[in-house]
Amino acid sequence: MRNGRKYANKVKVAVLGAGSIGSLFGGYIALGGLPVTLIGREPHVRKIQLKGLTIKRTFDGKMIEVKENIHATTEYSEVKDADIVLVTVKAYDTASACECIKSYISDKHLIICLQNGYGVEKIAENVLNSGCEVVRAITSQAAQLACPGKVLHNGIGDTFIQKPSNMKHIDHLTILCKALHNQGITAEIIENITPMIWRKLVINAAINPLATIMNVKNGKLLSSKHLKEILDQAIAELHQLCKHSRILEISSGEMKDIVYRVINETSNNINSMLQDVKKGKKTEIDFILKPFVELSQKYNVKAPVITSLYNMIKFMEART
Repeated sequence: MRNGRKYANKVKVAVLGAGSIGSLFGGYIALGGLPVTLIGREPHVRKIQLKGLTIKRTFDGKMIEVKENIHATTEYSEVKDADIVLVTVKAYDTASACECIKSYISDKHLIICLQNGYGVEKIAENVLNSGCEVVRAITSQAAQLACPGKVLHNGIGDTFIQKPSNMKHIDHLTILCKALHNQGITAEIIENITPMIWRKLVINAAINPLATIMNVKNGKLLSSKHLKEILDQAIAELHQLCKHSRILEISSGEMKDIVYRVINETSNNINSMLQDVKKGKKTEIDFILKPFVELSQKYNVKAPVITSLYNMIKFMEART
C-alpha cells in the first residue's frame, strides 16, 4: 500500500492495460520518481503486488527491479486519483477499456493513448466525452511480457507525445517526460503528431505482418535475403500509397532507412502482432495494415504485397 501523503505533490500516473508496453513505461516512470498505478490482469498484478516489477533489458543484459513508486491493481476505479492516464491496451480494446474508466474520468485528467494503429485517440475521445483532454503518443520501444511480473525490454526506440492544449497538462506531461529521460528513455513532446503517427504506421505495416507470417524476430527480415526482398517490396508499395494520398511527405529512400533502422534497433524483438498470434489472440491488423489497403482501393494504386500480407494475417486470425 502506498503512502498517499508521500505522493501528495507529485504527478500521479495510471497505466490502463499493463501488458508489455504499459508495464515497460510504467516501470521506467516509477524508477524516475513518479507514483505509478498499473491496471492489468490478475496474474501480472498479483506478482507485482508480491515482488514488484522486473524489467530485463535484453540488449545489454541488465536486470532492473522496480519496487518503489509502483502499485498494481485490477480495479479501474484507481484511475480517479491519477493526473495522467496512459492507455496502452490493444487498439481494438480501446472503446471497451475507456467505457470501464469513463465514470472515474473528469476534466482534470490527461489521457495519453500510447498505442499502435490509426484513430485510437478519436475512439477514446468519443467514449470518454468527459471534458478530459485526449492526446496521442507513439513509440518504437520494443517490449515483451515474459511472464507475470516480468517484462523484456528488447530494443530502444523513439517516443513522441502530442502536446496538450491545457497548460496544467503540459506541465504534468513535461514532468513525466523528465522522469523517463532520467532513465534513458527519450520522450519528445511535439505540436503536430499526425505525420509521426503515419510514420509509425508505415514501420508497423512493413515489419509486423511479414515477421508474424514467417514467425521470426524482427532482425530476420534483414538477415534473410528472401525476406528482405519481400520487405523491400512492401516498403515500396507503402511509399506509393503515402505519395498518392499525400498523407506523408517522405522519399522512398528515407522510408526504407527508417524501417531498416527500427529493425536493427529491435532485431531481437518478437513484434506485438506475432506475440498475439502465438497466444491465440486477435491482432491489431485492422488498425495497422487495413488503412493502407483502403488507400490502395481509394486511389486505385496496386499494392499486391500489402494486400496479400493483410489477407494472410486475417486468415491466421480466423484459425485461432
